Amino acid sequence: MIARLGAAALLAAAGLLHGTAANAAGDKNPLLGKWTITAATHAPWTSAAQAAELDTQAKKYVGLKILFTARTILSKDRNLRCRSPSYQLTNFPADALFQSSLPQPNQEELAQSLGFRPGLSAGVDVSCSAGLFSYHLRPDGNVLFAYDNVIYTLTKR
Repeated sequence: MIARLGAAALLAAAGLLHGTAANAAGDKNPLLGKWTITAATHAPWTSAAQAAELDTQAKKYVGLKILFTARTILSKDRNLRCRSPSYQLTNFPADALFQSSLPQPNQEELAQSLGFRPGLSAGVDVSCSAGLFSYHLRPDGNVLFAYDNVIYTLTKR
């Protein structure tokens, strides 16, 4: 029992439990609100041979609306929905964007070509039953996230 309480206390202190400091970011969480997927591009780690398949996939998501709240993420697409999300504010260098998927050796250049400035980029990691999603804030106010080898742009409504 003490070991369980100790682990729970450590997780809570680290902000890894739902309802803890990471989720309590509330008004500090830039992801909360209504968003629309306004653009899509092939992820730089994909090959030209995948282009047609990725274009077809991307068309299904452009125009899709997503609502992020403290307690749920709502979308017409079930793959992007989430009950009881856990939000963690992040600050990543280029080599850690998109869960460290930008190919080497030019990660900083690739990040800049996607609209990020040199240095750290603010973001929000969202953990839910569907998995871990990383959302990265661009200086223009839009947010980028990768899903199935496509990088999508979210624009706040």
